[in-house]
Amino acid sequence: MYDIQNQQIVDFWHGWEDLKHKVLRVVDEKSFVEDSLRVLRAMQFSSRFGFKIEEKSCRLCQSILLDDLPKERIFKEFEKMFMGAYLHYGLYYLWALGIGEQLFHETMQKRSFIILSRVLQKSQKQFLEKLRPYYFLFIGKKYFSMDIKEILNRLGTPNRYHKKVLAPSIPENLTVPFIANLTLKEGLVEYAGNYDIQVIAMAKKMDVWDKVFDRGVTPSQLLAEGFCGKSLGDELERRTEAKIKKIAKEFASK
Repeated sequence: MYDIQNQQIVDFWHGWEDLKHKVLRVVDEKSFVEDSLRVLRAMQFSSRFGFKIEEKSCRLCQSILLDDLPKERIFKEFEKMFMGAYLHYGLYYLWALGIGEQLFHETMQKRSFIILSRVLQKSQKQFLEKLRPYYFLFIGKKYFSMDIKEILNRLGTPNRYHKKVLAPSIPENLTVPFIANLTLKEGLVEYAGNYDIQVIAMAKKMDVWDKVFDRGVTPSQLLAEGFCGKSLGDELERRTEAKIKKIAKEFASK
């Protein structure tokens, strides 16, 4: 509150200090528990602003059941978390507040948690703003014990999430065929794995960062050559594979 007459801030709950130290704290325990959505808000505030949640407030959140929340309200809070600049905080409080266990019956090994947290921190500077909602789940699907499709269903995510999040994960050994096949319809700029520096480098070297892969032939050219129907599709696939192999060979020789 602000005292206009004396021109000073009136702070009954020491909120000013908490803001300066980036701490989230429950003010009124009795009223807080009346809306279970506040538990999810604590998670997404932490992810967006890099705030840590005070220990007593964490324990209170853990005691609140989330089974009264519809998917629509749950998803809105998760999407705000996905958009955060501190995704590793969101990841931590997803489990520290008991949200992952309650909503997904999801557990995560300590080692997996540490690795995922590091990847999220390291990768964020490469994130593209238009794909920001999808990175958390795309990266995390490798480490979650629950199938990512089930998580998407429980969150009630829109179809756009399925397309982006269920795209192929980045393989241990990145190859030209992998990048080429991803870019047959759209550039790597639309792929949720484009945060990886090796993916970025290879895509730009192949000139498919914001362009589709050049197959070396178009369906119109094949029609002009007399192909049609199934034979056209087969020939397009054959020549595409030949072009990919040629480029892969060129890369290997460099």
